[in-house]
Amino acid sequence: MKSGNLLHGFMASCFIYFQTEPPPTKRKDGTEIFRIEKERWVKTWTNQPHPVMVVIGTFPREDGRATGSAKQEFADARWMEISSVLKRESANGTKPVKQIEFAGERLDMSSVRQWRERVLPAK
Repeated sequence: MKSGNLLHGFMASCFIYFQTEPPPTKRKDGTEIFRIEKERWVKTWTNQPHPVMVVIGTFPREDGRATGSAKQEFADARWMEISSVLKRESANGTKPVKQIEFAGERLDMSSVRQWRERVLPAK
């Protein structure tokens, strides 16, 4: 997959916005800030009927990743549900939002299972 933006369905009832670059900006206090380039993204994400997740992948410090069509691997991937944050920060769409604090958790099988249990009905 190329670096960039991708919006696609996940688990049949969740959406993921996959952002591979640029990574969040880090403030002096360590807080990470995810910048939102276009206001229409906020409108799209807050109007979804299901949670929207932003995923941040970081490459290894040593730039040993392949270029071109070769596979690229992340050293770390984290994700965060942003729909509720954006609804709160935008006062349900009445105020523009250009950035949010990124407080993501590690994207691993455990966190995927936890989200699956939250969004999919129990059988």
